[in-house]
Amino acid sequence: MHPIRRRILAFLAVAALAVVGLPAPAHADLNNTWGCYVPAGYTYDRVSRDYTCNPPYLSANYHIVTPVAGIYACSPVGSFSYDAVARDSVCDPQATSQPRYHLVTPVAGIYVCNPASGFNYDAVARDSVCDPRATSQPRYHLVVSAAGIYACNTDAGFTYDAMARDSVCEPQATSQPRYHLATPAAGIWACSVPAGYTYDSTSRDYTCDPRNLTTRYHLKKS
Repeated sequence: MHPIRRRILAFLAVAALAVVGLPAPAHADLNNTWGCYVPAGYTYDRVSRDYTCNPPYLSANYHIVTPVAGIYACSPVGSFSYDAVARDSVCDPQATSQPRYHLVTPVAGIYVCNPASGFNYDAVARDSVCDPRATSQPRYHLVVSAAGIYACNTDAGFTYDAMARDSVCEPQATSQPRYHLATPAAGIWACSVPAGYTYDSTSRDYTCDPRNLTTRYHLKKS
């Protein structure tokens, strides 16, 4: 049987199972095939407009691929970040500037165009990498929140014991906050009182905000 015909039949079989509510067989692999829709668990990396899916009318025909780091996909994929965007007509032959997303696995130490779940970030760059049509789109330098680092956001499970203000977290600003993360514990001074703690004394100075006189709290367990 011709390879293209085999792939079309495999796709139609999976589509039929989806219609009746049955899962696709484990061996069904639609990677690198064309289809009239994109099944769950897949993405697509280009589109053809032809008569395959809705004759006699022109309609979208999707090139289905398994999402993996390193490919350009026509839409973001939930479990991945993306670190660059291309704009062309690959994902829509009727458009000249449709985005394609370069998928990456989120890990600490890389710059991405979209902050990833489970990560914080400690710096922001602005350029055209994440959108060739713009000159100042943000890219985020991923970190895992940990005591002792400066991060652009506070994070669940942490407090902070100092703040810096500069342009590291926003190159277009000169006084954007960065937070020195700390693990909540009795006996430390903190800029906020985390759940499960109270405080037995306070101090007012510029540690928690270099621009303003603010309160620090000497923590103790509730």
